Amino acid sequence: MSDSDLREAIDHLREALDGAQLDPTRATRIRQALDELTAVAADADATPAAHAAPHETLAEQLEHVAEEHPALATGLGRLVDILAKIGI
Repeated sequence: MSDSDLREAIDHLREALDGAQLDPTRATRIRQALDELTAVAADADATPAAHAAPHETLAEQLEHVAEEHPALATGLGRLVDILAKIGI
């Protein structure tokens, strides 16, 4: 799994999030987690532990949006899988 895979998944999820009619609080949590992941991915010295908090937030949000927003859930699931594959 490369950094470009992670960035691509984040970008895809941002696009899906922009098109979803989602509770504003939930959307804000997801955007904040994506911002954190983007910052960590850009930091060459970041440890896998730095990804943990946003990963947990995204996994939690996946459970909440899966039924009502399948496209968003797919993007969240893909990102959670990528994070798991890189050991986070």
